[in-house]
Amino acid sequence: MHFVALSLTLRAAVDVDPEVLVGILWAHATSEDGLQHVRARAGPGRVDVAFFLTASTPTDAFGAARRLCQRAISASALLSGTEIRTFSGRDQEYEC
Repeated sequence: MHFVALSLTLRAAVDVDPEVLVGILWAHATSEDGLQHVRARAGPGRVDVAFFLTASTPTDAFGAARRLCQRAISASALLSGTEIRTFSGRDQEYEC
């Protein structure tokens, strides 16, 4: 299992509840994504997301997480305009 952390930068004036985002991600996950667990935490203008995925390599896991986020953004009006960024925060601790 691989850990991938991404930060979703939200468009101005949008406030997304982290649990709602987790639900959207699960709704758009496919078996090919290898998603096992996902957690989210809100920050100013963004939501940081921790993915735990089964994949052959860390690169494959990173790609799967990005594709899943892109599908969720494309399908959800709430996430329209959201940008995917590599997580750059110092605190990468997530409770599971």
